[in-house]
Amino acid sequence: YMLINSVRTINGKTERYSNLGSWCVVPEHRTQSFRLVNHILRQRDVTFTDFSAAPHVARLQERLGFVRLDSQRLLMPNVPWKRSVSFVGDHVRIAEILSGEDLQIFLDHAPLHPIRHLAMFRDAMTCHIIYRPHRVRRLPAAEVLHVSNPQFLLQHYRPLGSELLKRDGALITVFEERLLVSLPRASARRPGSSVKYYRSDRGLDAEQIDNLYSELMTVPFDS
Repeated sequence: YMLINSVRTINGKTERYSNLGSWCVVPEHRTQSFRLVNHILRQRDVTFTDFSAAPHVARLQERLGFVRLDSQRLLMPNVPWKRSVSFVGDHVRIAEILSGEDLQIFLDHAPLHPIRHLAMFRDAMTCHIIYRPHRVRRLPAAEVLHVSNPQFLLQHYRPLGSELLKRDGALITVFEERLLVSLPRASARRPGSSVKYYRSDRGLDAEQIDNLYSELMTVPFDS
């Protein structure tokens, strides 16, 4: 069972996360599968996440007390737009622009593929965006996995779409609805292609669960 463990600061408190990735058991040992998962879940004071559960695993997760996350997605067409903010994709420049926790998140994820990074900024406002190349009905798209400043993004989502169109040829930007504070105009809703779950012994709620430090940052998924 592949686990990606991380230590985060949430609302000023230290929280431990464990992301459940690939679960593989050879056939002659399948009867030991539940011993494996139960051993993992015996860890105390940990918030567990599973962002790519297969249907049969999803049913098991619900029996084990996992809560289903809203995976509703928003699709926005990318069109050329007047630039009202600045964008930087160079990793050296991004590290100069970001600070604090945003900088640490960038440094932790910068070596990973296939994700890409953008820093969007204007005056003293900044936003770190993590996205990956994607396809929607065979059309080139960009799926946004992390937004450090959702309010700032919503003020400038049109320039972001224009930037992704120019940089990656992405005709569509895909947002996960739960990562935003409100809905961009001209966006269409679409059910998520994967079922996501979490279980928190620390009492964290869905708003405190994001895609960082998970298999979504290392494995390409298309829809």
